[in-house]
Order: sequence, then C-alpha cells, then structure tokens
Amino acid sequence: MRSFANFSEAIEMPDNDWIDLLHKHEHNDRFRVHNTDAPWFELIKKRYPVWTSGIRWDDTPGSVSKYADPPGMCLSERIAEVRDFLREFGIASGLAHSGECVVIGDIATNMALQIPFADLLELFPALFSVPQGTYVCTPDCGWCFGFTFEEDMHYAPAPA
Repeated sequence: MRSFANFSEAIEMPDNDWIDLLHKHEHNDRFRVHNTDAPWFELIKKRYPVWTSGIRWDDTPGSVSKYADPPGMCLSERIAEVRDFLREFGIASGLAHSGECVVIGDIATNMALQIPFADLLELFPALFSVPQGTYVCTPDCGWCFGFTFEEDMHYAPAPA
C-alpha cells in the first residue's frame, strides 16, 4: 500500500480509468495529465501535518470537516452533499472562480490530473469512486480538499 510515507512505491494502478473518463468529456482539451503525483504529495507533506495514511485534519488549523452520516454511506447516495461541500471548498480556496485544481489519489492511482474546478464539479462522482483517499488541491497545495476512503470530507488552507 502506498502512503504519504512511501508514496513513490510502485503498485498496480487504475490510472486508465481516469484517462478514459477524461477522454469522454466534451472539454477534454482543458485537462492536463501528469504521469506522477509525487510533486503534489511532496508539497502536501511539507505544508500540512500528515501521518502515514494522509493529512491529519484535526491538527490542521482552519480545517472544515463533514463526516459520512451514516458512516459508510455510499457516494452515489451523497452526490448533492459532496458537490455542495466541494463548492464550499472552491469558494474558500478561490478555485470556484475559474481556477485549476490538481486531483491525486493516495493508493490506487499514481498520476495527477490538472483540470478546471468547474469540470471537477461534474466529474467528481467518477473520480472519487476509486477506492482510495482522493485529494483536490490548488496547484501550489495552498489549499487541500480530502475525500477519504471512508467517504468523509475535509478541507483546509496550508498552515502558515
């Protein structure tokens, strides 16, 4: 299993699922695919308190959290709730105003997607359905959103 401690460990990835999804999107010319997510995980590790399995949201000043209720509730049953929380993150981070975000995953994918935040609001159900923690960051990781394997959501600015 890949983690923040050893994110570069080679594992089998479903990256093609994300690529296929992007190719089907009508505005796929706006997307950039990076063959590695390592630069963003390095930035997250430098800017946020982390443990082996991700950002320590409770130890991140200014973090906002929303837990799956009931626990284990399926993403398909929470689309509107997740979209609303993503929009809240987009407003707080400045991404909502035509910003580009970077999407990375901590277990099953090894690539980074750089896409307009507006497109993420449409594509997130498929991107977040991969069984892993998924992170949406500003390109400099000054803000980060996390959708956990348990389907909890968090976001925060990088601590000063």
